[in-house]
Amino acid sequence: MQYNPNQYDLEDNEVEVVNFLREQEITLEEYTEYIRRAAIEEYLNSSSDYDIDAYSDEEIYASLLKDQFPNLTDEEIELEIEKEKTNQSLFEKKVSQVREYYKTQAETLKQREAEEKATEAKRTESESKQKLANAAVATEELMGFEIDDKDRNETFDFIFN
Repeated sequence: MQYNPNQYDLEDNEVEVVNFLREQEITLEEYTEYIRRAAIEEYLNSSSDYDIDAYSDEEIYASLLKDQFPNLTDEEIELEIEKEKTNQSLFEKKVSQVREYYKTQAETLKQREAEEKATEAKRTESESKQKLANAAVATEELMGFEIDDKDRNETFDFIFN
């Protein structure tokens, strides 16, 4: 009997993953953890971060007004800013608090997105494991050699641990 990788509905990338794991002598969990950490670190260090400090006080306050009062026109927002700036220290105090609020919101969003990426990586890992397990269970013979339960268990241990 000839081995046919398509017999078990493994996609090319799944076969590549198994071959990569064998070549690197690592487990699927180790590889997934490495990818998860690399993705989170890349995301956290990305230069496209929302840098609230790059905006002027007027831009920060305008953003707040647009969020709170979406029907205000740009001219009305400018008038509100000028009115607030008549007491400069109070204006700066308000903007400082708004700036900190926006920073907290940006950090919370960044953490949530990183957690979602990690969750997706775990889900993908679980699906890949299930496909590999199904293929292993269905394989009774490989290249003319009979596969017994002991061989399957050793393969499971190698792939999943």
